[in-house]
Amino acid sequence: MSTTTATTPVLGINGLTARYGAATVLRGVDLQVKPGEVVALLGPNGAGKTTLMRTAAGLVPASAGTVTLAGVDVTRRSPHRRARAGLCLVPEGRGIFPSLTVRENLRLQGAPRQRKETLDRIVEAFPVLGERLGAPAARLSGGQQQMIALGRSLVTNPDVVMLDEVSMGLAPLVIDQIFEALERLARTGTALLVVEQYVSRALAMADSVYVLSRGQVSWHGTPSEITEEEIMRRYLAVELPGGGEVA
Repeated sequence: MSTTTATTPVLGINGLTARYGAATVLRGVDLQVKPGEVVALLGPNGAGKTTLMRTAAGLVPASAGTVTLAGVDVTRRSPHRRARAGLCLVPEGRGIFPSLTVRENLRLQGAPRQRKETLDRIVEAFPVLGERLGAPAARLSGGQQQMIALGRSLVTNPDVVMLDEVSMGLAPLVIDQIFEALERLARTGTALLVVEQYVSRALAMADSVYVLSRGQVSWHGTPSEITEEEIMRRYLAVELPGGGEVA
């Protein structure tokens, strides 16, 4: 785990509300990621986790509330301006160019003058990609495609990286490799906001935990203050008409 200090958050989400058409998905969400901190964002499917990340990145407009980067309000800024300000989103579903080769995908991760350095850094982190540089990305395994997608977070020196289900559909050995890369990234001082299906993995590397339910934060604290079993009960609990709950 990283060591954090009480200072201006690299990512601040305050009173955030977001909608898809008439459907409200986020309702007044407050969340902070401090410099160098690893924050786990957990919750059942449909809780609004992906929407929160997409709204923070500028891909979904905020209906209310603010998004700040290092204290600067970026709520109305475009996605590319937020990226320039130090925010990196690694979306669910890889986010690569399948028709391009591995080399071409990796070169796109950095500035033109840094293309060789970019390629070298990503291949150093994921040596298997170095063996497939000339292959179309579409022919790679899901894990190898995810390694390409993670490349951007390794070379652009962002202040905070948001990772949406990076282990989805991957084999256990590949998941180990992905999380080793994330732990190395966290040790460099980059802050991480992690949405992850494997709760134990998220808790093991997190400094702070938020549990999202029905578009609202239902719990916030440190991993030592909540167990995986308690989190799963929050995932599965269903309120009954009489006020009781059933899992």
